[in-house]
Amino acid sequence: MTREPGAGTPELDTEAPESGSKPDPIEAALEPARSEEPEGDAPASEPPPELDPATRQRRRLHLTLLLGGMVAVGIMGTVGTALSPKLLANYPLLLIALAPGMPNLVTVAPATELVPFLGVAVLRLLLADPLYFALGRWFHKDAVAWAERRAGRFGATIRELEEAFSRWGSPLVLIFPYGIVCLLAGASKMTSARFWTLNVIGTLGTALVVRLFGESLSSPIARLTGWVDSNSTWLTYVIVGIIVVSYVARRLGGKQPSQGIDQEIDLDSRR
Repeated sequence: MTREPGAGTPELDTEAPESGSKPDPIEAALEPARSEEPEGDAPASEPPPELDPATRQRRRLHLTLLLGGMVAVGIMGTVGTALSPKLLANYPLLLIALAPGMPNLVTVAPATELVPFLGVAVLRLLLADPLYFALGRWFHKDAVAWAERRAGRFGATIRELEEAFSRWGSPLVLIFPYGIVCLLAGASKMTSARFWTLNVIGTLGTALVVRLFGESLSSPIARLTGWVDSNSTWLTYVIVGIIVVSYVARRLGGKQPSQGIDQEIDLDSRR
C-alpha cells in the first residue's frame, strides 16, 4: 500500500537550496561517488578475448596428457608400496622402479649392484619431472595455483617456496629436484637446458648419497629384509588395508570434488 505525503511521513524538500544556505549532507556524501562514475557510455575494461577453438583444444589435450601422466605415476607408486613386502627381498630393483621413496632406496641399496641401482633409481626419480616442468611452462601461475589447491593445508608452504624460488631457483632444482620444484621451474620460465642439467645432477647426487647411506647400514638392513620376507603375506595385507582406509578417509573428509579441467586450470590464460 502506497503511503500518501502528509499521512505521517513528511515530504522531502526537492527544491535546490538557496545561495549561501548549508548544503544537504546526503548530497555532499553522494557527490564523490558520482564523480567517479564513468561519464556517458564509456565501456569498462573488457577481458582478453578467448583463444580460438583449435588452440584451446590443443591446450586441453596437453593438460589432459600431463595430468593423466601424473596419475599414472602415482598409481605406480601406490602399487609398489602395496607390494613392497613381497618385492623387497626378491625383486628389489622392481620395487624402486615402482616406488622410489627414500626408505625403499635405502633398504634396497645393499642388495643391488651400483650401476643397476643408479640406473633404475635415477630414471624413476626423473620420470614425473618433465610432466611438472611442462605444466608450469605451459600454464604458468594457473599451474602454481592448482598445486596450492591440491596441497590443502600445505598450500602456504608452496607459496613460501614460490617466493624463495625467485631468488634461489637454480639451487632448489639442484638440491630438491621434486615435483613442485619442477613445476615452479617451468612457471619461472627457466630454460630447459638449465633445468635438465641441474635436475639430472641433483637426482644423481641424491641417489649416490642414499646408496652410501644404505651400504653403511647393510647389517641391520639385511636383518630387516629377512624379517619382512618371512612375514611378507600379512604385511602386504596390512599395507593394502592402510592404503584403502586412507583413500576412503580422504574421500569422506569433506574434500570438494574435482571441478574438471576447465575450472582447475584456465585454458584461456595467456600468462
